[in-house]
Amino acid sequence: MVHYGVNIDVAKDILSDWLPWLKDHVRGMVLLPGLERAVSDTHTTGEEDTRHRGTTGFTISYTLKSRQALNKNLQNRADRMRAHGLARFGNALTASRRILTRIEHHSGEDSVD
Repeated sequence: MVHYGVNIDVAKDILSDWLPWLKDHVRGMVLLPGLERAVSDTHTTGEEDTRHRGTTGFTISYTLKSRQALNKNLQNRADRMRAHGLARFGNALTASRRILTRIEHHSGEDSVD
């Protein structure tokens, strides 16, 4: 299992147009081969981080069956999917991406008294 995260900072003045687009985009993404689910969250940055003033932050976390499935989607579909957003919203948003591979999992049940 692999997690692919996309952090997006969106200019507040386009949120009303961007949010419906994002929902449709994510619904389309989870239909791609190898994608199991996606979770969309908002995120905050420290107030001292002036790079993000005037924006709202979002994190989209995709879960894929394998690194091979991720690589295939990145090679065959990623540029086209990114281009849709850039064509519509241009510089009103910025995105960064990361790939996470779980090495260990903990839960409250693991705690020792």
